[in-house]
Amino acid sequence: RQMCIRDRYQRRVHGDNFLNILMKNLIHFCFLALLVSKITCGEKLGELWVKNPENQKIAGSDNIPFNIGNFGHVPEGSQLQGIAYLATPIDACSELTPINIDEEDTSPILVVQRGGCKFVTKAHYAQISGFKVLLIVDNVEDLEMINDTTGLGYTISIPSLIVPKKHGSELIELIKSGTTVLLGLHFNWVHNLEVFSM
Repeated sequence: RQMCIRDRYQRRVHGDNFLNILMKNLIHFCFLALLVSKITCGEKLGELWVKNPENQKIAGSDNIPFNIGNFGHVPEGSQLQGIAYLATPIDACSELTPINIDEEDTSPILVVQRGGCKFVTKAHYAQISGFKVLLIVDNVEDLEMINDTTGLGYTISIPSLIVPKKHGSELIELIKSGTTVLLGLHFNWVHNLEVFSM
């Protein structure tokens, strides 16, 4: 009889554990689905615009659409501004040619092109060169996710953004013209980076 009671107790405990695990997984799935839906349904992560030259439009728009990488620290709810510098090499897949960053520029932004190496590699070279934001120009018009596929995203502390090809190409040409391009950046909210890294 004692054996039967103990067996029933163990089955109940195991059943409770199973339900707890099931509920945790269900909550995790729902939370992930909500976050993905926010991005895929076009909810704005923030705003990115050209502050200098004044009234400068990019691809006919005041704001540049962007997506955020699932690595690095993203300052939720904050606003910053920084001068945009063009990387050499442009893909930022190797050590960068030194760039003279304005001493008064507290949030310099490195502009690079997609391709040639992993996103985290580009962020690494931007970070060690003193840049506070990485801006990647995509090779397509659709906004895509920037994912850490190396497992080294934890070494990155700066946010990484990706912008559509058309907007990014116009931004690159503006920088190449010799004009000092000052970008404004505001983060509305930040997705849970750990969820996307699982």
